[in-house]
Amino acid sequence: MHIDGLCRETLFDTEYALINIGHTSGGYGDAQIIYIGRFGSTIVLDRGNGRWLMSSKWGATVNASIIATQESLALGTHMIEFENDECTKKLTNKQVTITLTHCTLQEFPCKDGHCVPMEKRCNGVINCGDKSDELGCETVIIDSTYISDYPPISENEQDEITKADVNISVDILNILSISEKDSVFEVSFKLDQKWFDGRVVFHNLKNDSDINTITTHE
Repeated sequence: MHIDGLCRETLFDTEYALINIGHTSGGYGDAQIIYIGRFGSTIVLDRGNGRWLMSSKWGATVNASIIATQESLALGTHMIEFENDECTKKLTNKQVTITLTHCTLQEFPCKDGHCVPMEKRCNGVINCGDKSDELGCETVIIDSTYISDYPPISENEQDEITKADVNISVDILNILSISEKDSVFEVSFKLDQKWFDGRVVFHNLKNDSDINTITTHE
C-alpha cells in the first residue's frame, strides 16, 4: 500500500506493508492490524476510537489519525490534519488530502480505495462506485494570462518574435458534383489545423483521440 498526496519532505513513509497479528482463518477478528512503512512509520487500527493512528518515521514525534472502518483497511481518500509535519509546518491550514491505495501507476485510485485502469479515468463512463473517476476531468488548463485573440508566439535566441507553425491537411470525404464545362467540382471535406500553444496545458488525455473532446467552455 502507498500514500498519495504527501510532499517529498514528509516525516511519514509513503510505502507500507499490511501486517495483522493474531489473524484467524475466519477473518481479522481481534487481530491487531498494522501498516508498517519502509523507514518505521506505522498506521495502527484503534478499534476503541474507530481510528487508524499514524506515527511518523525515524522516531519523530508527529502523529495523525484517519477515521475509517476496520473493513475498509483505511483505503481511500481522507482529509488528515498534520500539525508538525514538514508538509504543513509553514502553512496556516494543516489539513492535507491523502489517498491510501494499493493501485499501481497504471491504475486510478477511486476515493473509496478501489482501482480502475487508468484508461477508464475520464472516459465518460462511471467505473468507480463513488464516481470519482469522472470527477475533475477537465482537459484543458488555461494560464490566467491567456488571451484567445492573440496567436501563440515565441522568442528565438536573438529575442526575435516568431509565430507558431500551423500544419494544415485536407481530407476529401465525398465528391458532390463535377462540371467539366465550367471546370468546377464540388466536394465535402475535413480540414485539420494543428499547432502548438505553450500557454495551454492538456491533461487526462487518452490514447484514443476520439475521447479527447474539449467542452465548449474549454
